[in-house]
Formats: sequence, C-alpha cells, structure tokens
Amino acid sequence: MDLMPRLPRSAWMTLVSHALSAVGTGMTMPFLIVHLHDVRGIAIGTAGLAAATVGVGALTTNLAGGMAIDRFGARAALIGGWSVAAAGTAFIAVPPPAEPSRPRPAPA
Repeated sequence: MDLMPRLPRSAWMTLVSHALSAVGTGMTMPFLIVHLHDVRGIAIGTAGLAAATVGVGALTTNLAGGMAIDRFGARAALIGGWSVAAAGTAFIAVPPPAEPSRPRPAPA
C-alpha cells in the first residue's frame, strides 16, 4: 500500500494551498476570541459562540461542496466556492459608514 498517491502536480498544489490556508486559519482563530472580548467588548461566551460558527460553517459548506462537486463537477464547484468567498471578503473589507465622533470622557 502506497501512502503517497500518484496525483498530478495541479492536485498537489491544490492540496498544499488548502493545507496552508487551514494552518493560517488555525493560527488566527484563538486571537478572534481575544479580539472580540477584549477589544470589541463582547461577552466571552458570545465571542466563543461566534468563533464556533466558523467550525459549523466549515462543516456545512464542506458537505454542500461535496454535493456540488457530484452535481456540477469539481471545476464549477471550485469557481462557485471561490466566487462566494471573494464576495464575502469584499463585503467585510468595506467598512460601515462612519458615525459622528463623540467626545470621550476624561480619564478619572
């Protein structure tokens, strides 16, 4: 039994890029809870719930992605998934409209 399957170079590049993405996500997720709690002032339980939605989202989208591959083919499923990811990234990259600034109270 061969532990390293014979795959084309493009398949290995896809697997390596996915692995790097997963490592990056794994390295930043612990800081999400800290940021939400300490910087944004969100309760720790709510921050943990927000971080947990990432895992739930990954599970559901992996299942949906598998069904999309079976139905439409790998290339179409990848293009569709990447398009949704790009739209989501563009959505969060645009800041909300600025609120008028309010004077901060003087420190005590």
